[in-house]
Amino acid sequence: MPEKMIEVLKIGKEFTNNFKSLEVLKDISFSVNRGSFTSIVGMSGCGKTTLLKIICGISNPYSGQILINGEAALKAGKNHYFGIVFQEPTLLPWRNVYNNIELPLELNSCPRTKFKTDDLIRLVGLKGFEDVMPHELSAGMKARVAIARALIFHPSILLMDEAFNNLDEITRGNLNLELLRIWKEIKTTVLFVTHNISEAIFLSDRIIVLTPRPGTVRKVIDVDLPRPRDKQTRRLPEFIEIVENARELLS
Repeated sequence: MPEKMIEVLKIGKEFTNNFKSLEVLKDISFSVNRGSFTSIVGMSGCGKTTLLKIICGISNPYSGQILINGEAALKAGKNHYFGIVFQEPTLLPWRNVYNNIELPLELNSCPRTKFKTDDLIRLVGLKGFEDVMPHELSAGMKARVAIARALIFHPSILLMDEAFNNLDEITRGNLNLELLRIWKEIKTTVLFVTHNISEAIFLSDRIIVLTPRPGTVRKVIDVDLPRPRDKQTRRLPEFIEIVENARELLS
């Protein structure tokens, strides 16, 4: 039986502004298996980003609990690193590719590990671009830098929040394939937020479909498609059927 890496147990979240409460998440429960690729989809404003922040400890829920490898998230955080890739790469413009990737090492007062950084640069396909500055990079290359930076501590869990949202369709499709290659090589657990249903199905083992705000789990879809996946996967009748079913859930 697959081992659970993340357990989300009855999570609720609300924000208060000008003495008014806005419920964003309500009674969210699901699990993520170790080494799996899971996506979260839902309409804008349903709390997907808020949920990721709660899982990694950036934000606190007002109800419920997060378990990481069977431990409370705060306790587990001492032994497990999260890697996080946000929608905007937020690269420092005065630092080259190599130094942007190494930034977390400096912020956490960790020793430099040149071999690890060089290995990550190779992993994300940026060998030869170590000294290039952010303004000289394409949007797709910036996304690769952000992924490498998130992997600098070899995290047990990689969280990705609309990481490819600002890319053109061709670049996005190519990075989907690259992400699957990276995931296969590093064998980490990935939790991926996206508005793109086709992307979620192409990448994932399971998809968590959230309702409009307050977000709750409408359905968990198991994606029973063969791996490895390639460009032909999107043409499979089974793939098209899952896309159509997921769109109905979100309509």
